[in-house]
Amino acid sequence: MVNHVWPDESFEEEVESLVEALARKPMSALELSKGLLYEIDGMGFEEAIRRGAEVNATARETEAYREGVRRFLERSRD
Repeated sequence: MVNHVWPDESFEEEVESLVEALARKPMSALELSKGLLYEIDGMGFEEAIRRGAEVNATARETEAYREGVRRFLERSRD
């Protein structure tokens, strides 16, 4: 996700849009990402990269991942 800086006049709408987009994401992906961020705090670079690869492998075993790949492949055939 990209860092966002919004003007005061559209801030509320932009935040609401971002929150809605996050709410549509698979919970498993958000849980794994959040857990990884907490877990790697204080780790060395190489150890954190290694742990990130492990979490990535775990994420690829979820139903949400398989569903995302299926939808991607369907769109690429069109």
